[in-house]
Amino acid sequence: MSRVFSLSLTILTIVIFLFGFQTTFVSCTKTSTSDTVTITRIDTLIKTDTLSTPDTAITIPLITSAPWKLLYIRGVTDDTIVYYTRGGQYNVNFDAQLVAFNANMTGTFIDASSGTHTITWNWSNSSNTQITWVASNPSPLPSQTVVWDNLRYRNDSLLFDQYWTFEGINSQSECIAIPQ
Repeated sequence: MSRVFSLSLTILTIVIFLFGFQTTFVSCTKTSTSDTVTITRIDTLIKTDTLSTPDTAITIPLITSAPWKLLYIRGVTDDTIVYYTRGGQYNVNFDAQLVAFNANMTGTFIDASSGTHTITWNWSNSSNTQITWVASNPSPLPSQTVVWDNLRYRNDSLLFDQYWTFEGINSQSECIAIPQ
């Protein structure tokens, strides 16, 4: 019996010792901490809309007020991408190209190679948003018909889609022209 008592006393001593050790040296205090995270979103995108003014109606006095030179063109000619920005990058140089419309429905077209052609032109619709002009070419070349569609005037620029077919080659482009 003394053995059982001695074992029980030893176990009781160990339990008391461990309990005392836990509460004395390894005491845990649970504190509740709540962190607040604030997310501030700053929009760093500054949008500059170069086409901010409304469209101006295209009229004969407007279209004939000055010769028009290309500022920008991006399109496809005969499955080849064509791009040009005046004073910038290009794969075809349109610096020399110019179109001058006269009030009597005639005019002048100077092509990218500085060749001069007489043109006749007319409105293709009643809203003056499409012009068809025909450039004469030296013989034996046929004349060339060019269509400016979706024509609009904004920020001192003509904006239009250009279509033409010449000797079986099709072309379509988006253009911006400015007064010379």
